[in-house]
Amino acid sequence: MMRLTRRSILAGAGSAAVLAAGFSARAADDRKSVKIGYVVSKTGVNAPGAGSTTIPNYELWAADVKAAGGLKLPDGSRLPIEVVAYDDRSTTEEVVRGIERLARQDKVDFILPPWGTAFNLAVAPLMDRFGYPQLIGTSLIPDEIDVHAKWKRSFWFLGAASGYASTFADAVKAAGDATNKKLAIISVADGFGIELIKEARLKLPEAGLEIVMDKSYPIGTQDFTGLLNEVAASGADVFMALSYPPDSFAIAKQARLNSFNPKVFYTGVGTSFPIYSDINEGKVEGVMSLGGIDNSRPEMQAYVARHKKLLGTPPGLLGEFGHLYQPPDPSTGDREARPRPRRRDGGDRVRQLRDHHWQCEAQEKPDDGPLAARPVAGWKVRRCGSR
Repeated sequence: MMRLTRRSILAGAGSAAVLAAGFSARAADDRKSVKIGYVVSKTGVNAPGAGSTTIPNYELWAADVKAAGGLKLPDGSRLPIEVVAYDDRSTTEEVVRGIERLARQDKVDFILPPWGTAFNLAVAPLMDRFGYPQLIGTSLIPDEIDVHAKWKRSFWFLGAASGYASTFADAVKAAGDATNKKLAIISVADGFGIELIKEARLKLPEAGLEIVMDKSYPIGTQDFTGLLNEVAASGADVFMALSYPPDSFAIAKQARLNSFNPKVFYTGVGTSFPIYSDINEGKVEGVMSLGGIDNSRPEMQAYVARHKKLLGTPPGLLGEFGHLYQPPDPSTGDREARPRPRRRDGGDRVRQLRDHHWQCEAQEKPDDGPLAARPVAGWKVRRCGSR
């Protein structure tokens, strides 16, 4: 099994250097390939999320490595990668079992993380115990856990739930009297929703928002008509759904069918996926969500172009992998070392992606009509991502 020092991980996180750094102890001629493993939701309720973010980017990276002639090792040699992938069927038991199999039976050199907050939290103890770094791009940091003290090999790139709650509050406050400051929240009863709702209950009232409805729903829920009717009856101008991809798709579609159109309409993971607009026939102007990418960066533009070319679709805009992905140098296939990920402990805290919320800050405001008085959710957004 590969052993990486913490310094080597920090120096190369987000690039191929992280994987190659662990092979200095064994020369390239001692092996014929580098074995990479992952356990991801190919089927089940988590499949839309994993299939839109995690799996495509793993496939894109594998294609890059192959095109470059293999993974470049510290001694300058290259080895092809061998990928071992399992379906966790969207169950905690299977993701845990899969990680154990990769470590004990397949003896892979490196394990890429699963999709989602709940599953990354579930496997964090195993990854730490088996000695694998866990570079997490699809999970919030639990605010009540010092994850780096508990799991010293884990690195979390999406920030903490408190940052997302605070930034949403700031966006609504900036709208002034455009809303009645009454808020209705529904949240999925799984890791992502549980982490965010705890912080929302703390941060949003502090910002002057009155939570008039706060209900959770089981993962896998398909019919949201009853909940949406309750939200409409609550009188809240601000609606927030802390939802997973299938939920986000269904909530938006069912809201349109029921003519539910609050001044602020916010849905969770999946809103940034290209399919979200397709499912809703393009009628998604003003919808808010979390996350974002900076399309002005040449690296990001190259990443989006290559994602579309290889996989046929653009990546999502939440930024789970886009803000980590470093396109290779076309002449060498190598990547520059990415900036070191910052930790939450001590004085070097994780950069919470607070400026990457979809703030719906309009680049083009309607001069008149019903949308002109809706600065939070009604203006035409030309740029989503970092400000």
